[in-house]
Amino acid sequence: MNEFEIEKKEEETEAPKPEETKEVICEEITITEDPPAAEEIPAEVTPSPVEEKPLWNFAIQAEADRKKAKKKGAVGALVYAIIMTALFLVCFAVLAVMLFTGYGSKDEDNGGNNQQVVVDNSSLPDLVESVQGSVVTVKVTTANGTGFGSGFVYTDQGHIITNYHVIDNAKKIVVICHDGRILEAELIDGDELSDVAVILVKNLGIPSLAVGDSDALRVGEDVIAIGTPVDTEYAGTVTKGIISGVKRKVRVYEQAGYLSKTMEMIQTDTTLNHGNSGGPLINMRGEVIGINTMKYYASDAGDTLYFSIPINDVVEIADDIIANGKYSGDKGSASQGVQLGISGMTAVKDEAIRIDQTTTVTPEVDGVLIVAVNEGYAAYGKLEMFDIVISFDGVKTTTIEGLRAELFKHKVGDTVTLEVWRDGQIVTVDITL
Repeated sequence: MNEFEIEKKEEETEAPKPEETKEVICEEITITEDPPAAEEIPAEVTPSPVEEKPLWNFAIQAEADRKKAKKKGAVGALVYAIIMTALFLVCFAVLAVMLFTGYGSKDEDNGGNNQQVVVDNSSLPDLVESVQGSVVTVKVTTANGTGFGSGFVYTDQGHIITNYHVIDNAKKIVVICHDGRILEAELIDGDELSDVAVILVKNLGIPSLAVGDSDALRVGEDVIAIGTPVDTEYAGTVTKGIISGVKRKVRVYEQAGYLSKTMEMIQTDTTLNHGNSGGPLINMRGEVIGINTMKYYASDAGDTLYFSIPINDVVEIADDIIANGKYSGDKGSASQGVQLGISGMTAVKDEAIRIDQTTTVTPEVDGVLIVAVNEGYAAYGKLEMFDIVISFDGVKTTTIEGLRAELFKHKVGDTVTLEVWRDGQIVTVDITL
């Protein structure tokens, strides 16, 4: 607003006419403006307008700052958009070059044995074609007839790896190749405990399969199995799955029900059937990472688990056999099971147990009733038929499952003390496992 004289002469009698009141901060000031008398301004002269200076106001200043910031932010957003667009175009160009040139599709760490890396199911048939010719059917003749399994070529000299139980007690071994040839093979040697055997076919003329590292396996990896399930006419059958577990401790029992051995194995959901034994479990780089050995029925509902021997254990044994002409050491991860060599069942006091059509036993105590003692095992000559085991090395045993659980806590060579009920009294027996 214009500055005016605030002080007026006392002699002026006309009251000033208020025109405008402004509120500034906390102080109220009344500003009075008197228009000049008409005679003081000549008619022909027009007064120049006086520039009005606004008082500072917080709201006005804030609005000005907001507009300035908005303008600056718009410029920044435009610059950011330009930079991100340029980065996107660069990344897209690099990806396009990689896709069209096949960069990264070779496994440089595989020593050149298998350059192809399967990255999706569309290339799976190429993988199968590259390895299928090195998988064979192993057919054996025994005193009880004929049987068969699978195997794969391990060396270019014609050494083939299979399971020991495939060639056990064989009088004659022949190999049926993928190309239809039937060739006679000779057994070099094998290890029954680890279930690994090596046979040789001279002048085989089939390339060997690359070997992977079973210690580096990860749960969830894709794998395939190739073998001869059910019948020789299904030779070369391929099944696909994943690694379900590694370093599984699998207990193997004899028909009599006692523990035969414990094996460290690979678990897979890749379907395996009779005849797949000895065949390779192969990863997506075409490397053998195990040999397929067994399936386990987990329940009456049909649940089935499949297991393979880790290739690192297999190679340790196979190399020993090839180098020495026979198996010369305790290699692999399989271990002999601790065994008593008995057949038994849970006994409940005063509840009759029928052993056969002519024999019934009524236990006088709770425990494990022994119904057979097998010759050649730890308990032979120490325990007797119809003994009732009531404690195992100081632990009370009232069921056959409990007795087995305590037995598995020990190793071969341990000496344990059993208390048995025999002829109406408790007898103490020491047994070296």
